[in-house]
Amino acid sequence: MANSSAPASAPVSQWKLSVLCLASEDKASLISECSLVERVHHVRTVAAAVQALEKHSYHMLVVALGTTPEDQVIQRDNIQTGNLTSPLFLLAMRRSPLMYRIVFSRTACQSRDSFRLCIHVGADAVVCSKEELESSMRGLFNITDAVALPTLSTQDALLTVAPNKPTVSNEVVDNRRQREKQLLDVARGWKTHRFQQSHNWTVALHQKVARLVVTSQSSTRHPHETNSSIRVIHVSDTHNQHRLLKIPPGDMFLHSGDICNYKNPHTNLVEHFADFLDWLHNEICPRFAKVVFIAGNHDVYLDMDKLDPRYINRNRDAHQHAQRILQSFLEQHDNVSYLQNSTTTYRGLTIYGTPTCICRAECMGKRYLSNGFELSEKEREKLWSRIPENVDVLLTHVPPLGFGSDDESKACKLLTQQVHRHGRHHPLLHVFGHNHGHYGVAQALNEDLSSATLLLNGCQESLLMIDPSGGGSPLIVDLPLS
Repeated sequence: MANSSAPASAPVSQWKLSVLCLASEDKASLISECSLVERVHHVRTVAAAVQALEKHSYHMLVVALGTTPEDQVIQRDNIQTGNLTSPLFLLAMRRSPLMYRIVFSRTACQSRDSFRLCIHVGADAVVCSKEELESSMRGLFNITDAVALPTLSTQDALLTVAPNKPTVSNEVVDNRRQREKQLLDVARGWKTHRFQQSHNWTVALHQKVARLVVTSQSSTRHPHETNSSIRVIHVSDTHNQHRLLKIPPGDMFLHSGDICNYKNPHTNLVEHFADFLDWLHNEICPRFAKVVFIAGNHDVYLDMDKLDPRYINRNRDAHQHAQRILQSFLEQHDNVSYLQNSTTTYRGLTIYGTPTCICRAECMGKRYLSNGFELSEKEREKLWSRIPENVDVLLTHVPPLGFGSDDESKACKLLTQQVHRHGRHHPLLHVFGHNHGHYGVAQALNEDLSSATLLLNGCQESLLMIDPSGGGSPLIVDLPLS
């Protein structure tokens, strides 16, 4: 049994982890420098790691794929099926189910496919630096100043080490708890700051508007006791990962673009789009009274002006096919609106959507395949001026400059000047995406504080990179109806 005389709380300095490290000497030395690590058992081969797992207990297994050949860690379990597994991770799970498994690989961090593969074969986290490793340790073990780490002397102590490790009885609850902590860490990237233009506006984290944690996935629409508000669910930049999302109930569902993921010229974008529409049909439309979506720069098949001349025949056919299935879908669903510089309404609210994007060839000197709806500064100025003065809910793919991003390749200053200029009607809600690094909520106040716009960056890409099996977190807002 664990030592009953141990104090109920202890500083973080008392957390000392035992790590089995399959890596080079340099990587092992780097891992040993982590403040939470007390003992590193360094091995250089998979065979040595297997022997160590059979003889000893560890809190964590860290594997550096850049040092160890990947095919020694991740293998095909069957020539016919081609399924990929990790015999090393499988052994670790059998020998010590509560031991966490981490992949240390810069390539896996930078490649979505490699990242998913590592998670698929049993990794709990993928990191590429000492800081990320320590952050993962804190997240996985839920390390706080009030909890100390027991020793590895007994199995009971191991059970206390990793209270959030899923079991058959509490898998859903424990996975959600772990996911929430990781998501909150991401959300902290949305920093409070000020910016100056022709008028003074304050951009601040909206402390009174918190993302709601939904613990049940109801198949019914969100019930309102009164007609005083509309519950809005917002996501963006799902990049063909929409089926990984768990969408809570609500009244209006908004998606602000980058439905697909244009990785290379051979990506079947129309297939992505058709699957997205099928997902809307089966999972979203039955649960929401209103569904609104726009395109993003990856959704080039919806932008006839951006057909790549190298693949002009295929892309023209793809565009025409995408238009046909979209039109057919809209005809079958009277509660769905696809907006392309156009307006719709819902319960007295005027909703405007535009997929217009920043031209990266102009501002960065680089041309991308994913250049749908990219327009020059002069063209964007004309389009932004068409946003109705009476708009209540605004969907754009790019964010306004200054709200969580000062990068003019990812946010548009002309949009900021148009929508938040002094003297105009301010939307209740402005939703966008595009900038994957600034998921969160902010509020834009006009000069005399008489009105404000709530701004949502609902990018799911970074969240799903953390947890592909359900880390996406839609933003939820209750809009008051006057």
